[in-house]
Amino acid sequence: ISYEEGSTENNITWNPSDDNPYNCTITLNGIVVFSNIWDGSPITINVDGLSPGTYIYICTVFDTAGNNVSDTVTVTVTEAPEEDGEFPWLLAGVGIGIVFALIAAALIFFKKE
Repeated sequence: ISYEEGSTENNITWNPSDDNPYNCTITLNGIVVFSNIWDGSPITINVDGLSPGTYIYICTVFDTAGNNVSDTVTVTVTEAPEEDGEFPWLLAGVGIGIVFALIAAALIFFKKE
């Protein structure tokens, strides 16, 4: 899946089935981020809040006989585009500072004469 940085409600849902479910484990880039008893229902994990980049999620489910199966999902997070139309506050502040400096210089110049 792919989503833009800062967006929300990005989920992965796995729908494994087994007559004798036991537990499941989810890893993110090889690190366990979830491990719990699995009752046979769908498994959902929220993947919001990631920085731009590519992430590998692997869900592995086990049954009571020790059988297991895994599924891999690649999540790609893209950078949010720059906001168009935002007022450039830094540039405005510099411009206002220059105007005040010119006014001060003019007042000093005319006061000397």
